[in-house]
Amino acid sequence: MKISSLFVSMLFSLPIWMYAQNHSALDVQFGGHRSGIILENPLLKDEYIEHNGFHVGLHYQRKIGQRWWLRMGGRFTELNYKTPEKLLRWGTDFDPNTGLPRIDTTRSKVQFFHNHRYIEIPLLARYFFTKTKLGLYAELGFSSSFYLNTRASNVQDGIRISETQKDSKPFHLAGLAALGLNYQFTDQWSLFFQPSIRHDITPTAGKTRDRYSNYFYSYGIDVGGRIALN
Repeated sequence: MKISSLFVSMLFSLPIWMYAQNHSALDVQFGGHRSGIILENPLLKDEYIEHNGFHVGLHYQRKIGQRWWLRMGGRFTELNYKTPEKLLRWGTDFDPNTGLPRIDTTRSKVQFFHNHRYIEIPLLARYFFTKTKLGLYAELGFSSSFYLNTRASNVQDGIRISETQKDSKPFHLAGLAALGLNYQFTDQWSLFFQPSIRHDITPTAGKTRDRYSNYFYSYGIDVGGRIALN
């Protein structure tokens, strides 16, 4: 816990140092992704499958070398997964004498969706392989993730019932990586496009009565725009 507190303190102190520097910029970034969950219990690995999610955020950047930029900001992230759709029969659909399904009974289609929402503070280093108008770069870093809530939905025969609940740790860390292209329109404006991946470093939930922890992962595409400040 002391390491996590130190990491968060460093993240919040960085903008104070970066504000007075030259070669700074702001960027807005949006990403769509597929996200899933990894469980330590192998018996449950087929119970949850990937689902669509997204994130959107604002970053402050500081140039720290000829090819290096340091990026830090905040973003809203939704990491989702779902269960496979299953066909269920209710107890009244079975013959009490034989235990077999009654003839011509109706089966219900049931599926569960879990949408986990976080406020993340990423700290990233971006390295440019090329310094031309169309620049190729790689990005690597970490994100501190602060849990907001979970939107859990039960869809039965096309009817969705949802509720908001809290079922995760308040804080965890994740690793981030991307490989992208940056197009420099002018000295002040540029656009970037990058495939990106995210993977939890610490679990999103502690040990439960089923004795497993879970880790989110995601992969997708980000797009963004950047404006130079000085």
